Amino acid sequence: MITLTSMARRAGLAAFFWCGAAAAENVAVVRLEADAADQSLAAAVAEAVAAALKGAPGMTVVERGQVAKVLQEQALGQTGAVTEASAPELGRLLGAEKLVVGRVSRVGAAWQADVRLVNSASAAVERTGTAQFTLPAQIPLCARQLVAGLTGVGSAAADPVVVRQLAQEMAQTIASELAPIRARLRTADGHMAGFAAPAGRRVFPDRTFANHGNPEFNTEGEAQSFCLTKSVSAGAITVACTADATEGDELRSTPLSVTVHGPVAELNEALQASLMGREGFAAAGTRNTTAITLDISLGTGATGQRRISATVVNAKGASIMALNPLETL
Repeated sequence: MITLTSMARRAGLAAFFWCGAAAAENVAVVRLEADAADQSLAAAVAEAVAAALKGAPGMTVVERGQVAKVLQEQALGQTGAVTEASAPELGRLLGAEKLVVGRVSRVGAAWQADVRLVNSASAAVERTGTAQFTLPAQIPLCARQLVAGLTGVGSAAADPVVVRQLAQEMAQTIASELAPIRARLRTADGHMAGFAAPAGRRVFPDRTFANHGNPEFNTEGEAQSFCLTKSVSAGAITVACTADATEGDELRSTPLSVTVHGPVAELNEALQASLMGREGFAAAGTRNTTAITLDISLGTGATGQRRISATVVNAKGASIMALNPLETL
């Protein structure tokens, strides 16, 4: 757990949060437009945005079943366009002061979600949100970024000194648990092998290792093959290698390429920069690395305190470690 106790830091971090005091408004997330091949993804994004909005202050989300029923009755179903022009009538039928409309489009190897918060009475666009994802498992992270744009969370400027301090402390915690690993294989049978988890080091499924062979014979120290972590159980790690492994071979973890998702751009950038300056971390997209994502979220505790939380997930969206809460205001 990371805790910043200085009152000045607390005051600075308060700028991360949207503090609107307006009465709650009904908000309906309607169907997002998409090409035929991407309609299931667009539906998943809409569901995730509706779920994420339920935690936003000042908003009451219209149930998805009610939204689907009204859209069907209005012959908008799965293919009809929902635009600003149809907002007044839909808002009246749904009892919603605001509507979330938008589109999911293919952009190269990724998908981009563009959403708009529309005032049902005036049909005016009040806020927008944009986010990209490359895997369906990243849709919840994408939805949080979209909601940040729709609600204004994190839109206020934060004290750069506070941001840098928090980013460094977060990076230190992550780097200490996900530090580079060197280990010798204890068992080997063809392409499958195993070793013991080093103390104080976190190994997770899909973390990759370079097999440098037996150091006594591989004096150049070059990687001879790569191994992928398949399972972690009671301290025993099983890996699958691209070539036959031998007991005594030395494995070295490949760098971790990090992508940071969160509603506060300043914190995302500072954290990314802080991690890049540490051993064992590399920029997103670097070859021969293990891809991980850091998902930062902002919320409110049971007693009303503002909290910053973070979760590290692997490429398949499985949680690796959590830092909760990072700060309580």
